[in-house]
Amino acid sequence: MKLSDLYDLEYIPYGITDWVGAVNADFAKIEANMHTRLLVTLGEACAANQLIKLRSDGYWYKASRLYSARRPAFACLIESGGALSQRRAIRRGPIYVSGGTYTPGGLVYLGVSGAFTQTEPASNKQIVGYAIDAENVYIDLDGIVEALATTTTTTSSSSSTSTSSTASTISTISTTSSTQSTQSTQSTISTTSSTASTLSTTSTNTA
Repeated sequence: MKLSDLYDLEYIPYGITDWVGAVNADFAKIEANMHTRLLVTLGEACAANQLIKLRSDGYWYKASRLYSARRPAFACLIESGGALSQRRAIRRGPIYVSGGTYTPGGLVYLGVSGAFTQTEPASNKQIVGYAIDAENVYIDLDGIVEALATTTTTTSSSSSTSTSSTASTISTISTTSSTQSTQSTQSTISTTSSTASTLSTTSTNTA
C-alpha cells in the first residue's frame, strides 16, 4: 500500500511546475492525520522537554503531580518559550534529554514543575513514557483517559474489597455473639437442672 493511499497524498508527476505547492499540500494532509505534535500557547515561561498541561484559560503550563490544576500532563514541550509565545509540543514519540541519567526500559512518570522522574510516586501517579537509554525518552501521552479510568476502577475495587471485609468482620462478631448467647443459655439450663435435682433429693430425704 502506498502513502498516497493511506493519506490521500497528491500525485506529483515528473516535470510538475508547482511541486512546492503539491509537497506542502501533502505535508498538510499528513499533519492532519498524524496527531503526534501540536502548537501550544504558553501561559508561563517553560523550558524544552518540560511536561505541560492545558488549563481552563486556554494556555499551557508546566505540569506537576502535586497540584490538581496542573495534572495530568497532556504534552511535552519541544522548544523553550516565554509567556504567551507559541511553541511546538509532542504527544507521542522520542525526545532527547541532554545530560539525562535514565535507566533504559524503566518507566518515566510525571514529577514536579514539568520534570520527568523514574522514581514511582506514592500518589497522583501518571506514567508518561519509558526510557530508551540514559538521554532518550519515548513519550506516550495518548493513553491519558484510559490510564485515569484504570486508576478509578482500581480505587472502586479497593473500596468494594474494604466493604466486603467489614461485612465479613461484622458477620463474625454476630456469629460469636450468637455462640456466646447459646452457651450462656445452655449454662443456665444446666444450672437450673442441677438446682432442680438438688431440691428433689432434699425433698426425698426429708420425707
